[in-house]
Amino acid sequence: MKMRKSDNIINSFKYAISGIFQAVASERNLRFHIATACFVLYFSRFYNLTNVEKAVIFLSIGIVISMEMINSSIEKVVDLCSPDYNVLAKHAKDMAAGAVLISAIVSGVVGIFLYLKLDIIKYIIYYHIQSPIRLV
Repeated sequence: MKMRKSDNIINSFKYAISGIFQAVASERNLRFHIATACFVLYFSRFYNLTNVEKAVIFLSIGIVISMEMINSSIEKVVDLCSPDYNVLAKHAKDMAAGAVLISAIVSGVVGIFLYLKLDIIKYIIYYHIQSPIRLV
């Protein structure tokens, strides 16, 4: 299959969106990161966050999801180029996975700084216990 350059900007966006859907459909870890991002965004409504804090949250989410997609891409290319075991292929895959881990840890630290407020956490728990349907 010969690949060719996109002939216009619309096709470029179509290919990019297709790539996102392919990644979501095939990558379990990406789906985990997206689910975690949904929880983070849901709970952010209980906090009085500044625009800068909201921007930091969105940047953190975007970086983790982007890193996961880059990691998945690297793994697929390495598998294509080196179907048999190769120590260099293993190193490339491990380093890409490490990049995802670092971005997830840093995002977790950002979350701790922004969300670890015990009075708000108590309110969130109380809010959800009052109406069990909210837990669904």
